[in-house]
Amino acid sequence: MYTTFEATSFFREIMGSEFWVNEEIYSDKRLELIFFKHKLSKTLVSTPYRDRAAIKFHENNASIDDCFEGVKDFLKGKSAIFKDLSVFSSLSIDVSKYCNGSYSMVNSDVALDSKLESRLHKSAVKANRRAKEVFNLSFKVDSWDIDRFYELYLESRLRLGVLPYAKSLFRKFAQGIGKKTVVFSAEDESGPIGYLICYLHGDEMISGHLAYDYSKRLKRVTDFLFLQAFIWGRNNGFVNYRFGSDHRSQEGLITFKERLGAVVRPQYDLLFGVEETHDGAQNNRFVTSLIKHVPMRLFRHSFLGTKIYFS
Repeated sequence: MYTTFEATSFFREIMGSEFWVNEEIYSDKRLELIFFKHKLSKTLVSTPYRDRAAIKFHENNASIDDCFEGVKDFLKGKSAIFKDLSVFSSLSIDVSKYCNGSYSMVNSDVALDSKLESRLHKSAVKANRRAKEVFNLSFKVDSWDIDRFYELYLESRLRLGVLPYAKSLFRKFAQGIGKKTVVFSAEDESGPIGYLICYLHGDEMISGHLAYDYSKRLKRVTDFLFLQAFIWGRNNGFVNYRFGSDHRSQEGLITFKERLGAVVRPQYDLLFGVEETHDGAQNNRFVTSLIKHVPMRLFRHSFLGTKIYFS
């Protein structure tokens, strides 16, 4: 049986405690498909917070194609967003008869193999070398000062104009360190200046949260953290690093991931009874600009907004 990370009890328990969501489950002999429904919304989402559907395959060779009719009946009369179906289905069925398809997002992965270094852009190699040799950054695993992390995290989210998650979310992730999660830190002479949280599932590492001291960005903290995390993953038997989804308009972020050897692919989402909003990116820019001007003393309490809104 294969289960996606988003369908594990670890993830689902966190979702149930940190977000105002209930589960609605489709199940047949081949698989179990978990949807989450916000208590203030009518729309089912295959996973809030993450970008991959929550699925438990009971048969190794099962696919969404095999049971799509059952899923369609389950979702009849409902609105639902089914994320990143391309991971699980050949799409040999004509899904357009039942729902709309969205290609507004892309996803990206890095293969953690012997050719990893050869796929890195030369600028990423140079940045990593300078981080170690010029700025003397050190790399640590599972050395986590959660208070320091959360301050850096709040600063990062405010700078980007994105509402934060509650500190309690990260305390729950900390309970999985060593089995379900791993935390990487970059340190200089002053102490930790950057953290990268990843989830561990099977042979895959999944990007969770990145936070760093923006005033020290010239020390190439982000390149250093990701590349060291890739090498750690490869040395510990992981074969894939999943960055996660980005809107196609986020060209700078997508290019950054490609510099680190990521292969970018379209993310195919299915929309049942939901229309894709083509002006979503523009609306997000407006909201982002507003959030950036919120004073930190108020922003640190704005995690309450993530319990009301999730994507």
